[in-house]
Parts: sequence; structure tokens; C-alpha cells
Amino acid sequence: MLLLTTSVYSEIDNVLKLVAVSYSYGNGGLPFGYSASIHEIVSTEDIYAQIKPKIIGPVYAYPNPFKFSDGTYIGYELSKPLELDFHFYNIFGQFLAKKNIIKGDEKGGSVGYNTVSISSSDFDNQALPTGVYLLYITHEGKVLGKTKMAVIP
Repeated sequence: MLLLTTSVYSEIDNVLKLVAVSYSYGNGGLPFGYSASIHEIVSTEDIYAQIKPKIIGPVYAYPNPFKFSDGTYIGYELSKPLELDFHFYNIFGQFLAKKNIIKGDEKGGSVGYNTVSISSSDFDNQALPTGVYLLYITHEGKVLGKTKMAVIP
């Protein structure tokens, strides 16, 4: 008898499962039967509970510098799905705007690499003058990442 084992992640129920398949061989080495069993090992929520919330590597703004009318994108990699807040400040430290990113959202709150669009709608459709701006990305009040953005005419 030969036993093959593999693990499978199910997106439907967010559970890591172990799949064991047994093959029985008869005389001459030809398979004549098999059986399979599936065992739930651990949910992804249990896995993510053990992972520290963080941004892996640098936070990028691209293009940078950029024309405010064209907008820019913020790119970063998350260790696990997180709800985030983007806080925008001018070079003098004055708060300008806040953008909320929903946990698990494909547009910024997912595990792995994320890209978030930044446009005038994030600033109440007010144009930002030429200059340097600061972005702080927070989760539950803790700064996970930061970057600078330059707006050009």
C-alpha cells in the first residue's frame, strides 16, 4: 500500500485541510483501489491570529512625483488581512485627510501586496498645491508604514 498526503487550502470556508489518499496495489504492481480522507486542520483566522500585523518592506508611492490631477498609487505588502487608516499631512505636519481601508478588501486590506489609488476624492475634491506630503499608514493607532509624496504642477 502507498500513502500520499497533501494539504489543500479551501477559499470557500477559509480552512486549511489535509488530504490523504491511499492506493492499494495488487500483484504485478497495478493499482486496484484507493481511498481518500479529508481532515480539517486549522482555520485561516487561527493562523492569522498568530501573525503580527505589519507592513513587510517599504511603502511605495508611484508615480512619484505626480500631477495631482492624475493621482498616484500606494503600494505595500501586508503580513495578514488588516483594517488600515491612511493619514495624509503636509510638510508642516498639518493633517489633511484620512482614508479607511477595509480588512480583507482586495483594494488594500488583503494579505500580500496591495495597491491603493489616491486621487482628489480622498481630499474632498480639493486640489493639493505643489509640494511634499507625508502619508502614515496605521492599524489600531499604531504606525505600520510611511512614505512621502511629491505633487508637481
